[in-house]
Parts: sequence; structure tokens; C-alpha cells
Amino acid sequence: MKPAHRGARAARLAVLWVLWVGLSGMGGGTADNGEIPIPQETIGVTLTDSQGHSMTVNRFTCEGRVYLKGTYGQATLTIPFVKIQSVRANPPRPEFPERVMTEVTLKTGETIELGLPANNKCYGVTKFGNLEIFVKDIQAIEAR
Repeated sequence: MKPAHRGARAARLAVLWVLWVGLSGMGGGTADNGEIPIPQETIGVTLTDSQGHSMTVNRFTCEGRVYLKGTYGQATLTIPFVKIQSVRANPPRPEFPERVMTEVTLKTGETIELGLPANNKCYGVTKFGNLEIFVKDIQAIEAR
């Protein structure tokens, strides 16, 4: 193989490796290895889980995002955390087994029922360490 071909082949392999790492997620942190998604915005909340344990959480995200995305009737709504005062989980409804129906109170005082995917994960940082919790295991979220 000529030296010019070896260089071109090495460059192609390097590009393919970078694409593979980027697309497979190997280059980013995940909660599986103890890391959490870190948002640019600092969102602080008090989170209470379904067993009644309450904790202060900083850098709070759901699915690595700083908004809630859920269903409202047949529509999908996206509500930024900066507009939310609180979120309360409603009792489970058999007609929505894959959703947690919540009552979201906005900072304006308005409320809306929003269905959140039960198996989505929320993340954050506590004084104990990194937090990872399924939406179905959250009882309440209060903005700080």
C-alpha cells in the first residue's frame, strides 16, 4: 500500500470512529456510570419521592432537559421549569398505565393536568451525591 493511501485510510477510520462514538453515546456521561446530564441553567427544586423522602436537588433535569414534556389531552406540551412552581403526582389511572398524571402549578398560579412518561428519568445533584429517579417514583417537585 502506498504511503498516501495509508494516510487517507487512517483519516477515514478516524472519522468513522468519531462518528461511532458520538452516535452510540459512548462519548457522553450517563447515569449508568454515576454521571448525570448537567444543564446550562441551574434549576433548584425540593423533590419528594413516593415513599415520602424529601431532598434538595440542584441542576435538576428530566431526561437531561430543563422542561417537562407531557400530554394534555391529545396534545403534547412542553413547559420550561422556570415557569413551574410545583408538580404533584395524582393517583394512578388505569386508562393511562404508561403515564403519571400530574397537576402542574405554574408560577402564575394556573394549574394544568399533564401526563408524563412513567419511565422517564429525572436527574440532579444532592448533598449526598448524584440523583437519578424515575418519574413514576416522584410524588412532588417544588421550585426553589
